[in-house]
Amino acid sequence: MSILTNAREEVNRLGVSVIVSLQNTFPGWDEFFHAITELGNSTHSFTLLIPLAAALDLQLACDLLVVCIVGEWSNTLLKWFLMEGRPYWWVRETEIYEKNGLPLPVLQQTSHTCETGAGSPSGHVMHFAVVGFVLAKWLIAKYESRSKFPRPNAPLYRQCIWSVFAMMLIIVAFSRMYIAAHFPHQCLLGAALGIPLAWGLTSESSRVCSWWKNASRGKLLGIALLLTLVAFGGYWLQKAVGIDPQWSVKLAFKWCKSERNLHVSTTNVFSLVRDCGSAFGFAIACPFSKRLMNKRLSIPFGILLALLLNVAVRSVQKSIPTANVITFFSAHFFLHASLPLLVLLYFPKPSSDPERNNSGTNLRRTSNRQSRAKND
Repeated sequence: MSILTNAREEVNRLGVSVIVSLQNTFPGWDEFFHAITELGNSTHSFTLLIPLAAALDLQLACDLLVVCIVGEWSNTLLKWFLMEGRPYWWVRETEIYEKNGLPLPVLQQTSHTCETGAGSPSGHVMHFAVVGFVLAKWLIAKYESRSKFPRPNAPLYRQCIWSVFAMMLIIVAFSRMYIAAHFPHQCLLGAALGIPLAWGLTSESSRVCSWWKNASRGKLLGIALLLTLVAFGGYWLQKAVGIDPQWSVKLAFKWCKSERNLHVSTTNVFSLVRDCGSAFGFAIACPFSKRLMNKRLSIPFGILLALLLNVAVRSVQKSIPTANVITFFSAHFFLHASLPLLVLLYFPKPSSDPERNNSGTNLRRTSNRQSRAKND
């Protein structure tokens, strides 16, 4: 066990050296890396990106919602299991520098540094990996579906899209290291887990993808319940074996330079509440096939609704009282459960599949004719 611990300490020490080099190479780049790190913030995906996607293509919105839920849920459980620290507090807690007679590195903290969850795998990198993969795949599919014949420049277009995705993923990882929120190996693990997870949940050749897209409401409710039981079972299991699930929160409060930079939305419990609530909302709004029959709204109006919904959600979040923990988390659970319902029930159906749209239109026309015949 000591060999494994020493190896982990050495990996972290090397990671701190990389972080120090990044901070010294790009002094004063805080705002730039803050903007980049926000690309991996799952809050924006749940409250803004998914509603905007629903205005363009409901299938895209569903894919994004599923990968966001499963990605963040699995990431949080892995953080509890691996129990790795973050650079900004690890460097103050470790004894490796004192034992080896090395000077203690000075890591700069920014307003985005003080996250409260465990460090591995990187949630921001993993989230950007799953979301970016889905968006890249959708852009490629949209481009290739515009013509009945193969486009000669399609391979080049695919290479460009995937190259941009890879570069953005690397930059997001650098931003997480720059603000001393993650070690390099934690970012690498987040990317390595996120990409195959997104493929398995959204690829047409994946059985998992085929299952959830055709599953009944009852089956999806069962999955949502299972996610909830596993999540909170993991919380109480830690308590049962003598581990404080809030150990990382206490370290964040101990070593963060300003408590104003600590936010409850970065805690593991908050993430799980959001994921489980969203899972129940998604399940209630399914089966997905019925959503294709909804009356279609115009894309501009759908975008306007998405923006208004984002403003409304943020206003509601600010008004939720924080004095009582149960009330706070219950309110967020129901808030995030309502978002998929609003998006899937009242936003436009996808316009990328003419056959689906025509079948829905024909079905409505047939029902109208039958009702007229009865009246006659």
